[in-house]
Amino acid sequence: MKKRSTFIRGIAAACAMLVIIFDTRTAIVSAREGVLLCFQTLIPSLFPFFVLSSVINSSLLGQNFRLLQPVGQICKIPKGSESLLILGLLAGYPIGAQLITQAYKAGKLSQSSALRMLGFCNNAGPAFLFGILSPLFSSVKTVWVLWGIHIFSALVTGCVLPSSEIETTHITPSVGISFPESLQKAIKATAGVCGWVILFRVVLGFCNCWFLWLFPASVQILFSGILEMSNGCVLLNNITGEGERFILAGIMLAFGGLCVGMQTISVTEGLGTGWYFPGKVLQTAFALLLSIIVQPVLFRRTEAVIPPLHVFVGLLFFLLLFMFLLRRKKVVAFQERILYNTGN
Repeated sequence: MKKRSTFIRGIAAACAMLVIIFDTRTAIVSAREGVLLCFQTLIPSLFPFFVLSSVINSSLLGQNFRLLQPVGQICKIPKGSESLLILGLLAGYPIGAQLITQAYKAGKLSQSSALRMLGFCNNAGPAFLFGILSPLFSSVKTVWVLWGIHIFSALVTGCVLPSSEIETTHITPSVGISFPESLQKAIKATAGVCGWVILFRVVLGFCNCWFLWLFPASVQILFSGILEMSNGCVLLNNITGEGERFILAGIMLAFGGLCVGMQTISVTEGLGTGWYFPGKVLQTAFALLLSIIVQPVLFRRTEAVIPPLHVFVGLLFFLLLFMFLLRRKKVVAFQERILYNTGN
């Protein structure tokens, strides 16, 4: 099976190379646009946050948050690992997944708990929201509301995902890092984000050439955000109404995009993605529902989007059906006795 997957990856890479060879201009133009996006928007907006967040993250990891224990019980987070929830909400994609994987490999989390927490403890952080989305709205209050919806939908997802009995973990508090060390981590994190953004901008460039131009602007932007969140959010400037912009931003933040999914896969090697993608689908549905409900209160009637009743009914039906299927089809690891990874 492993040889077969390796062979398939090789064939896919060869096909992609042929596409680039036959249409080099699109690849070069798209890559150039990705580089400009990184230098003009992502690096100025995210880099200062990355430097500060590394210091904050190292200070919070392993700390005992008694105020969060009720939330941890509701979301069925192993006792003593509430700090992973906080860091997953503050650090941004894919740091939450990386910290969960590290805790699992160190024997602090069982495999079942780690796989489950990937479904709701890996989220967009304030660096992205306030660095990228603030210029897109007339009031910064809108970004705070978006963040609140993002956090709430993540917590609701944590309540819904199937779980085993609550465990107790002992995550050793971090020593903390200095600002020079944080600077080095921020450079590495920024470079990684920019690399993925440029790669997916090339993919998006070919999609625009082949078929995406056939669809309305809102569909093109949503598709861009599903592929790569940064590209999609930057394109929200092309949406006139703030209400529609708000809803699309809520969807993109909750799902994270396939680019973030690839980053998550790269940092969870040896653990797997577990409930990450089902959790993201569920979180996106909750965020969409909340965004639709909230945005008429935030914006004027001319800016708000009032969808038909059948949209609400369809979305609620999807949520109920998806939650029912999640409850019925539990991963075998959740039903087995808890076994810790003590080999590391």
